[in-house]
Amino acid sequence: VGVTRKNRRLLATIQRLTYECGWPPTVRELSEALGNSPTNAAGTHSQLKRLKALGYVSYGSSTNANAKLARTIRVVENFRTT
Repeated sequence: VGVTRKNRRLLATIQRLTYECGWPPTVRELSEALGNSPTNAAGTHSQLKRLKALGYVSYGSSTNANAKLARTIRVVENFRTT
């Protein structure tokens, strides 16, 4: 299956928050930015797990770990949502 619309939205959010804050967002920050409860980040974590398996992001094992883009920004720009 490839990268889904939700995955593309998550990648764009990681890119935006990294640009705005100067460092990669945590899973909680991503969850909140996507309109989910920051204390219940299971859906966001599932998407990150999938994107990690596909090689698009890297992050630590903790829920509060920062999600970093594993590919260059130029590649990720192709996944911007409009």
